[in-house]
Amino acid sequence: MIQPPNYEWRWYYFDVHSDDGYDLVVILHDRPFMSWFPIVIFDIKLYYRNKVKLHHYLTFPQSAVNVSSDPLFIRCDGENHIRQDEQNFFIKAHDAKLDMELIFTNLLAKPSTLSKEIRFHDGHKFSWKIIAPFCAVKGKLVRKKETVHIKGKGYHDSNSGSGPLRRYIKNWQWGKYYAGDTLYILSRIQDRQAKTYPWATVCTRDGCLSDDRVTIQQTPTNTEILYADASIRFVVQRHLRLEQILFFVPSFRDSVQWIEKIREVLLAFIPDRVGFQFVRRIFSNTVYERRKTFFTDEAGNAGKAFRESMRF
Repeated sequence: MIQPPNYEWRWYYFDVHSDDGYDLVVILHDRPFMSWFPIVIFDIKLYYRNKVKLHHYLTFPQSAVNVSSDPLFIRCDGENHIRQDEQNFFIKAHDAKLDMELIFTNLLAKPSTLSKEIRFHDGHKFSWKIIAPFCAVKGKLVRKKETVHIKGKGYHDSNSGSGPLRRYIKNWQWGKYYAGDTLYILSRIQDRQAKTYPWATVCTRDGCLSDDRVTIQQTPTNTEILYADASIRFVVQRHLRLEQILFFVPSFRDSVQWIEKIREVLLAFIPDRVGFQFVRRIFSNTVYERRKTFFTDEAGNAGKAFRESMRF
């Protein structure tokens, strides 16, 4: 088998939640897990009052993009980049329709990266790095003469791995639960052999602790983290589905390469709007959902969660 350009995949994830109703998600896929083509995808999604206000993405040939780490620097071209300078992450995106500049400042007293790696039965892997879970974010986004000023709580992580992601993972759920001055980051992955991989991380400004020897139980009314000698429970008050995204993830088999490429291209031109969901379902094979959850902790304190799930 000839390995496609994105047989090893990676993305860099940033989000920010403001007190004035905006939620912004920025993901740069420098090796997309969902494409046969050697491209880089700079994906930007802005929500306002729990509805999609803007979806915009830029693409670049992989051959033109430079990526380096420690410190992170991704240069797509002269006007589009992600750059780290000590505890600051600078994000700039620009084209004829959009201009965005953001600064994420890591607020951890002792910044460090937490890592989790899953090895599948044939040696391929899935890696997750929590890089800057507590950030202060400021910036602006300009589109169609409208300027949105961004200021709020930010988060940054990165995922990478090898092999066709859909071949190994059946379901992936993760979420960030903000409860007072504490952030709980929960992940639960189920592979194709029905094995489950949980990971729970608890962060304050002083630092983070991670544990994969936990059980994470989620129902429509509760989320519970079960440790060996303790538990943490959140009581869900209200769910809001921000968005459901239907897209196609290739198998990366040579025998169906051209069929998969055609499906991928067709989906790129079918609008991701309510009236086109039936058509998108025909060509897609993966469902991605974003939700906002309002909850109370065991002490009765109110909190908010930003949750995502991906079903292959």
